[in-house]
Amino acid sequence: AKPALRTSRWTGKALLQPAKKGDSTLHVSGADDIRPGDEITIGAEKVVVKGINEDGSVSLVNSVAGTHSAGASFYDAPPAKRLERPARKNANKLYLSNVDALEPKDVITIGKDRTYVKEVGFSISIGSQLEAEQEVGAVIKKGEDEVAKLAKPAAEGASEMLVSSVAGIAEGDNIIVGSDLVVVKQVSKFVIIDPALDAAYP
Repeated sequence: AKPALRTSRWTGKALLQPAKKGDSTLHVSGADDIRPGDEITIGAEKVVVKGINEDGSVSLVNSVAGTHSAGASFYDAPPAKRLERPARKNANKLYLSNVDALEPKDVITIGKDRTYVKEVGFSISIGSQLEAEQEVGAVIKKGEDEVAKLAKPAAEGASEMLVSSVAGIAEGDNIIVGSDLVVVKQVSKFVIIDPALDAAYP
């Protein structure tokens, strides 16, 4: 079994109205970055978000088990993430199944390691090599549509590029980087962490 990889962030959110046993709606001080599927920890219990209502309240998949007073704070843990590639000891880069809602300073817990997100990034591996060097900001197109930009310069001969986003890019896609037409071999999402890992994880 793979070790659980958990991410959580303190959102500085609080209940605007008390929540009592059986409630399936929470009235909160800010639902902007709460998404369906997020797990909210309030007191000693966890509830899962079903959706956000028009009035900014949060509807839950499971109802509240205890009683929580107005002003009670809670944590929000984005949906589960998995390691997509093994992480070696002393690694400071983790390839994850998704990086949704992760931002710098978020806490990542994996096995016995507890570390912080320093940077969130995306990369594309290509089947051939770039014929020409490309600058930061070079546009990446799929057909006529711009899908991303280069986040760091890509050297001539490079087979992996750091990009601004991988939304809308999949393995096997033909993309144009600057003036080169290349085939996408792999799409990756990663976080740079600090401190580095004390142990290796499969």
